[in-house]
Amino acid sequence: MAKDLFEMAAEFYPKAEKSSEGQKVLKHLDQVYQFRVGGKDEFYVEVKGGHLGVKKGKTAITGMDDMTLIEADGEELKKIFLGKVRPIEVQIGQKWRFGGGDTPERTLITMITRIAQEVVREEIIENYQG
Repeated sequence: MAKDLFEMAAEFYPKAEKSSEGQKVLKHLDQVYQFRVGGKDEFYVEVKGGHLGVKKGKTAITGMDDMTLIEADGEELKKIFLGKVRPIEVQIGQKWRFGGGDTPERTLITMITRIAQEVVREEIIENYQG
Protein backbone atom coordinates (compact mmCIF):
# COMPACT_ATOMS: atom_id res chain seq x y z
CA MET A 1 0.00 0.00 0.00
CA ALA A 2 1.41 3.39 -1.01
CA LYS A 3 2.13 5.90 1.72
CA ASP A 4 0.30 9.22 1.67
CA LEU A 5 2.10 12.56 1.87
CA PHE A 6 1.66 12.85 5.62
CA GLU A 7 3.18 9.43 6.25
CA MET A 8 6.09 10.22 3.97
CA ALA A 9 6.65 13.62 5.63
CA ALA A 10 6.40 12.08 9.12
CA GLU A 11 9.23 9.68 8.20
CA PHE A 12 11.28 12.23 6.26
CA TYR A 13 11.50 15.46 8.28
CA PRO A 14 12.60 14.04 11.66
CA LYS A 15 15.73 12.74 9.92
CA ALA A 16 17.05 16.32 10.00
CA GLU A 17 17.58 15.87 13.76
CA LYS A 18 20.03 13.03 13.06
CA SER A 19 22.74 15.28 11.63
CA SER A 20 24.88 17.78 13.50
CA GLU A 21 24.03 20.44 10.91
CA GLY A 22 20.33 19.78 11.46
CA GLN A 23 20.71 20.02 15.22
CA LYS A 24 22.42 23.42 14.86
CA VAL A 25 19.64 24.79 12.64
CA LEU A 26 16.79 23.41 14.74
CA LYS A 27 18.26 24.51 18.08
CA HIS A 28 17.40 28.18 17.58
CA LEU A 29 14.17 27.86 15.63
CA ASP A 30 10.57 28.03 16.83
CA GLN A 31 8.39 27.91 13.74
CA VAL A 32 5.55 26.03 12.09
CA TYR A 33 5.52 25.21 8.38
CA GLN A 34 2.05 24.45 7.00
CA PHE A 35 2.13 22.40 3.79
CA ARG A 36 -0.87 22.91 1.53
CA VAL A 37 -1.23 20.56 -1.43
CA GLY A 38 -3.99 21.05 -3.98
CA GLY A 39 -5.72 23.56 -1.70
CA LYS A 40 -5.81 21.10 1.22
CA ASP A 41 -3.77 21.49 4.41
CA GLU A 42 -2.06 18.08 4.34
CA PHE A 43 0.42 18.37 7.21
CA TYR A 44 2.60 20.76 9.14
CA VAL A 45 6.15 20.65 10.43
CA GLU A 46 6.60 22.12 13.88
CA VAL A 47 10.06 23.07 15.13
CA LYS A 48 10.37 24.03 18.77
CA GLY A 49 13.24 23.89 21.22
CA GLY A 50 15.49 21.94 18.88
CA HIS A 51 12.92 19.24 18.15
CA LEU A 52 10.92 18.67 15.02
CA GLY A 53 7.51 17.06 14.70
CA VAL A 54 5.16 16.41 11.80
CA LYS A 55 1.42 16.48 12.35
CA LYS A 56 -1.49 15.77 10.04
CA GLY A 57 -3.92 18.46 8.92
CA LYS A 58 -3.94 22.15 9.72
CA THR A 59 -2.08 23.88 12.53
CA ALA A 60 -4.01 26.03 15.00
CA ILE A 61 -1.33 28.72 14.67
CA THR A 62 -2.42 31.49 12.32
CA GLY A 63 0.06 34.35 12.88
CA MET A 64 2.48 34.80 10.00
CA ASP A 65 5.28 35.51 12.50
CA ASP A 66 5.01 31.96 13.84
CA MET A 67 3.73 30.08 10.79
CA THR A 68 4.95 29.85 7.20
CA LEU A 69 2.52 28.60 4.57
CA ILE A 70 3.98 26.46 1.79
CA GLU A 71 1.84 25.60 -1.21
CA ALA A 72 3.38 22.57 -2.85
CA ASP A 73 2.85 20.11 -5.66
CA GLY A 74 2.20 16.66 -4.17
CA GLU A 75 4.19 14.75 -6.76
CA GLU A 76 7.19 17.05 -6.31
CA LEU A 77 7.03 16.58 -2.52
CA LYS A 78 7.10 12.81 -3.01
CA LYS A 79 10.18 13.20 -5.22
CA ILE A 80 11.86 15.28 -2.51
CA PHE A 81 11.03 12.69 0.17
CA LEU A 82 12.49 9.94 -2.02
CA GLY A 83 15.65 11.94 -2.77
CA LYS A 84 14.92 12.24 -6.49
CA VAL A 85 14.87 16.05 -6.68
CA ARG A 86 16.42 18.77 -4.52
CA PRO A 87 14.09 21.13 -2.64
CA ILE A 88 15.71 24.23 -4.15
CA GLU A 89 14.89 22.93 -7.66
CA VAL A 90 11.23 22.54 -6.70
CA GLN A 91 11.22 26.01 -5.17
CA ILE A 92 12.83 27.61 -8.23
CA GLY A 93 10.39 25.74 -10.49
CA GLN A 94 7.46 27.35 -8.61
CA LYS A 95 6.16 23.97 -7.41
CA TRP A 96 6.86 25.03 -3.82
CA ARG A 97 5.54 28.52 -3.10
CA PHE A 98 5.51 30.48 0.12
CA GLY A 99 2.55 32.45 1.41
CA GLY A 100 2.92 35.60 3.48
CA GLY A 101 5.82 37.99 3.63
CA ASP A 102 9.46 37.47 2.83
CA THR A 103 11.01 35.94 5.95
CA PRO A 104 14.24 34.13 6.83
CA GLU A 105 12.15 31.10 7.83
CA ARG A 106 11.60 30.39 4.13
CA THR A 107 15.26 29.64 3.69
CA LEU A 108 15.32 27.53 6.84
CA ILE A 109 12.60 25.06 5.76
CA THR A 110 14.44 24.59 2.48
CA MET A 111 17.64 23.99 4.48
CA ILE A 112 15.90 21.56 6.89
CA THR A 113 14.49 19.69 3.88
CA ARG A 114 17.94 19.50 2.26
CA ILE A 115 19.49 18.22 5.50
CA ALA A 116 16.81 15.51 5.90
CA GLN A 117 17.33 14.56 2.27
CA GLU A 118 21.08 14.13 2.83
CA VAL A 119 20.35 11.74 5.71
CA VAL A 120 17.97 9.79 3.43
CA ARG A 121 20.68 9.51 0.77
CA GLU A 122 23.20 8.30 3.36
CA GLU A 123 20.71 5.65 4.52
CA ILE A 124 20.15 4.49 0.93
CA ILE A 125 23.90 4.15 0.41
CA GLU A 126 24.35 2.27 3.70
CA ASN A 127 21.49 -0.11 2.86
CA TYR A 128 22.84 -0.70 -0.62
CA GLN A 129 26.35 -1.43 0.66
CA GLY A 130 25.12 -3.53 3.57
